[in-house]
Amino acid sequence: FGDDVSLPYTELVQQIEETLRMQLDSEPLVAATMLFLTCNQADQDKLNAGKEIICKYFDNIIANPDEDKYRRIRLQNKVYLEKVAPLKYAFELLQASGFVASDDQDSIVYQERSIEPLQLAQDTLMHGQPIQ
Repeated sequence: FGDDVSLPYTELVQQIEETLRMQLDSEPLVAATMLFLTCNQADQDKLNAGKEIICKYFDNIIANPDEDKYRRIRLQNKVYLEKVAPLKYAFELLQASGFVASDDQDSIVYQERSIEPLQLAQDTLMHGQPIQ
C-alpha cells in the first residue's frame, strides 16, 4: 500500500484481505495461503491446530499417493468441522492445493495424480508468514 498510507486498523485489515482476494484467480495457492494465515492470526492456537490438520491431510496423501481414503476429506468429519472449517479461507486453501468438491458435495477430493502440487502447497503453508 506504500509507506504514506495511514488507515484505521480495521480498514487496513479489510484492504489487505480485499487485495489478497483479488489475487485468488491469478495466484490461487499463494493468495489462499496468505489469506488463511493473515485472517486467522488473532487466535494462534486455533490457526496452528488447523494448519497441523491440513498438513496431516497433505502428509497422508504424499506418503500414500495411491490410497483413495487419504485423498478424500469428508466435510462432516468431526475433526474437519471443529479444527479446519471454522478457520477463514481454509476451504479456499484446500481448493488451491488441488482439492475439488465431490459429486455428492459431501467431501472434497484430491484428484491430481501427481503429489508435487501438494508438496508445494505444504511448503507454502509451513513457510508462509501472515501480513502484519
